[in-house]
Amino acid sequence: MSRTRYIVVAGVGLIALALLAAVPLAGMTHFTGVGIAQPTEVGTATPALLVDNDGVSNIVEFRDGGTPVWTINDGGALSFTGDESRTGSMVVAAPTAVGTATPALVVDNDGVSDFLDVRNNATPVLTVNDDGVTVSGARDAASGYDYFVTIDGSATGVAGGAKTYGLYVTMDRPAGNESGSGDLDDAGIKVRVETEAITTTTGTVLRAVDAEAKADNPDGTVTNLYGGLFTAKSDTSAGEVDTMVALSANVQNNAAVTTTLMSGDFRLMRQAATEPTSEYVLQVRNSSTSGSGADAAIYVNSDYGSSATTDSFDYGLDFSGSAINTAEFRGENGETINNGTDTAIQIGGFLALTEGSVIDLAAGGTITPTASYQPITTSEAGSCTTSTSTAIADGPVAGAILIICNEDAQDIVIDDGANTDIGGNQTLTGGAGDCLPLIWNGADWNKLATLADN
Repeated sequence: MSRTRYIVVAGVGLIALALLAAVPLAGMTHFTGVGIAQPTEVGTATPALLVDNDGVSNIVEFRDGGTPVWTINDGGALSFTGDESRTGSMVVAAPTAVGTATPALVVDNDGVSDFLDVRNNATPVLTVNDDGVTVSGARDAASGYDYFVTIDGSATGVAGGAKTYGLYVTMDRPAGNESGSGDLDDAGIKVRVETEAITTTTGTVLRAVDAEAKADNPDGTVTNLYGGLFTAKSDTSAGEVDTMVALSANVQNNAAVTTTLMSGDFRLMRQAATEPTSEYVLQVRNSSTSGSGADAAIYVNSDYGSSATTDSFDYGLDFSGSAINTAEFRGENGETINNGTDTAIQIGGFLALTEGSVIDLAAGGTITPTASYQPITTSEAGSCTTSTSTAIADGPVAGAILIICNEDAQDIVIDDGANTDIGGNQTLTGGAGDCLPLIWNGADWNKLATLADN
């Protein structure tokens, strides 16, 4: 399996070496007229860093026992030879200062100064020291796009399983570095972008990350094209993980946001005339290989906890701004719920009510429904009549539908005028399966139909 990596980050020194070719410096892209400071040679008589500027030899060359490993040549290209994952101390030879009294490249290894300092007119542009790698300084904005760091390479690997990465970051917390107190917070890449500019210009954009994967070969086919892939994975040898999330999106406004505040924005822009087999703005999949399945495909949660007002939603799902061709919802077996006509909800398929728990009614008792379809029975020896003051408990909301069905062999009488307005007492004949349909108007239960045998 072939793998090509333009930059391998295995320690402080390596990314600095690669960035020598990757950082576009004003007037220094190819290190023309490089001035070299006078570092101290340490460690070995065979130099690990060779700097030359005679117009013939390579400009910068990193060696391992005299063998070139990283080379930056006159064309500004960076090439690797051998194992590109090398780590260890940098051993520096003593090259001769050339070109200018103000050195553009300063290399030191005395344990006090910076290890590597690339300068533009004495201003540090790239610095490597004990704290890491720092890229700073002014950039040329004439092209319209400004970059602090540029990685420019070609994915040339074609052997089976070839993988090419423009930037490869690997980081490991070794055993013995466990948390002493509280949770640790580690990241392979941490990005912070902030603006303090005062402006009234409309259309400005600030992003922490802008990523794009682009297919641009008219005669080729890309099997899979992804803008990004995020994976959270617990290894088979790992201990317990309390919470695992592949992607977390958070928006927090401490200052005023005048128009829109949202945690995620998913957009599909199909511009090709050819329609693909399937088009989804968002797909939620469960690809579990064991267990009993997921609890929910989408879970809507209010987790602030201290206020029913601040952590509430006006709507769980809002389709008011959308154009729906067939139905807002399609069920597992094709049933639909459709609001294609204003003020109307259409059900594609049967509307079925889940049966509530059976209520055993005692003489003079109150029916307290648990569902819209409410079966009742009685343990009385003969006919049973409800309470004459509250035959049926209040409905949950005006417009609630209730169907009471007698599943007993004895007659059950629903009293009128007892939180009910049903045109007289209603007898549900025992053994006949009589049902009484009702609607709650906010004050009483009203009869929707008359029993055929009354």
